[in-house]
Amino acid sequence: MHLAAEEVTKAGASIDEVMGILNAIVDAVMKVNNQVTQIASSREEQSAAAEEVTRNIEETSFISKMTEFIAAEVLKGSDKIIRVDEELKASFSGFVPWQRHFHSGSRDEQHHCQACGHTDNADTNAAKNILREGLSRSARPQKGAALTGDR
Repeated sequence: MHLAAEEVTKAGASIDEVMGILNAIVDAVMKVNNQVTQIASSREEQSAAAEEVTRNIEETSFISKMTEFIAAEVLKGSDKIIRVDEELKASFSGFVPWQRHFHSGSRDEQHHCQACGHTDNADTNAAKNILREGLSRSARPQKGAALTGDR
């Protein structure tokens, strides 16, 4: 019997060792599971970050294209402003801005259009050009505003 008791004691000790080893394995498996979960979470975060970066790049590209479009429109507008400025300067070529008086009557100077050869009184021609430009910019053109044959 004594021998049987020793065998039972040895078996109990072996069972305790096996239980300790199994517990260590369970702990290791749980650590691995936690690491896998963290890796999966990191991967999801990286994927979300990559998607956000892609959206930001697409938005930046759109903004860049809109900026190019707006810049082109501004250039078109500035070209028109320059042309109008040059036309007005040509129309007012007899007016000296630093003088503090205006002619009380019409000047006798004639304006001769280089493009079409039309000749008219310089003051009358300037007034017609200013009126035409103002009416062309008006949201509601005035009745009877069309002028023809002037330059």
